[in-house]
Amino acid sequence: MHVDFNVLRKKLIVDYNKIITSLNGSLCSDDDMNRVVIPVNDLKLDLEKLRLDIITIGALHDPSIEDCSCILTDDIEVKQFMPNE
Repeated sequence: MHVDFNVLRKKLIVDYNKIITSLNGSLCSDDDMNRVVIPVNDLKLDLEKLRLDIITIGALHDPSIEDCSCILTDDIEVKQFMPNE
């Protein structure tokens, strides 16, 4: 299997930047501190994209590359943002 790491890395950067743009655009000044106010569903969708990127990277295995094996095991959890729980 041939993995194009450049495409995967670019996707990870795009998805991360989307979250940062949303957070930066949602800053609100309060009396005692700055806060972020963002619609939960928007944040959830963006975080899920980033989570899937991380899972993809963690699950990759390329036998032709010594240091590229699946690192996801039963004891490793990539948590989800669950605002309703």
